[in-house]
Amino acid sequence: VTNLAQDVVSDRARILTRPTTLAFGSTNTFLYKTRPGYGASVVTLRVLREDQTEVLSTTMAEISPGLGIYEQTLVADWGTNSFIISCADPLASDSMIVTVTAGGPLESVPGMIQAVALQLESVESQVTNITRIVQGMGGVDLSGVMSGIDAIRADIAGIGETDLSALDRMVGEMGTVADDASRNTFFGRLARLERMISSAGGSAADAAKKAQTAKTEAANAASGIQGLKAEIAKGDVQAALARLDEIKSALAAAQKQVDEIPQVVRLGTLYDQLRYMAERIEELAKSGGWEYLVNLEEPAEGEGKGVAEDAIMVLNRNMEEVRGSLSFMQKLMDKMVYEPVVTEQLLAAP
Repeated sequence: VTNLAQDVVSDRARILTRPTTLAFGSTNTFLYKTRPGYGASVVTLRVLREDQTEVLSTTMAEISPGLGIYEQTLVADWGTNSFIISCADPLASDSMIVTVTAGGPLESVPGMIQAVALQLESVESQVTNITRIVQGMGGVDLSGVMSGIDAIRADIAGIGETDLSALDRMVGEMGTVADDASRNTFFGRLARLERMISSAGGSAADAAKKAQTAKTEAANAASGIQGLKAEIAKGDVQAALARLDEIKSALAAAQKQVDEIPQVVRLGTLYDQLRYMAERIEELAKSGGWEYLVNLEEPAEGEGKGVAEDAIMVLNRNMEEVRGSLSFMQKLMDKMVYEPVVTEQLLAAP
């Protein structure tokens, strides 16, 4: 199992920032994607000469909890030559070769733009999945089962004839804990919701806990419904009523956990990542001699935690701003790097 886990992580681990050349003295941010959750001093970055002698060794910090992308900024002041950049964690590593040249700072631009673009893609994916979580909440509902429990309680308390087929219908509506996302039962719909939550990354970690607790409570209720049949069959009214109270309490607890899922999704981490990207774009502009401001909207008070329609709309507008700024900066840098040689320049050449 350990070997398999190491192989899987090895396939995932990679350096995201992969420039082929760095300008001597330039400041460069390196990003390394691997397993999330490593603490301080665990993920390392080393600079080696081609003969494997070490030039520099430092550690990398996770950009945002649960993202699995680690960052370190270095000044390329090791001399003009080829060097090996190596990033490693306890289970995996990746390396690449870069050449430090005496050229200007624009030589590192492609890697910086690629790093921001990759992070933006990750945020877009998380926002999409968070939106799906909100849209998928409607079907994860136990109100029908709870209404049926109330009806059965009235029958038992009135010592009337109890409709046992109603219990069977409730069991069918709830399904079983093992139901997968394809089943149109409560547990099946909950499985679909859990899959969406899993795809939303670290910002939905608390939501995943809520979904798991809801499953546990609903399983207790489903088990109680099965036990209720036996007590009704024996004619034990008091035991049946007590069992009904337990079932309804478990159902209410399960529904409460489901209803609270949107409240615990941490959108603030996504806002933070967009701010970080905006800062990288503005730094990139300064390296070319421009002043450029990425106009991000600040979330209203309370929008950093919990999913609300307005908060997601602000996130989407901010992503569009970052995307447009990144595209503009790419064109601006391309124009500067690949500026055509005009006739006057040729005539003036020695």
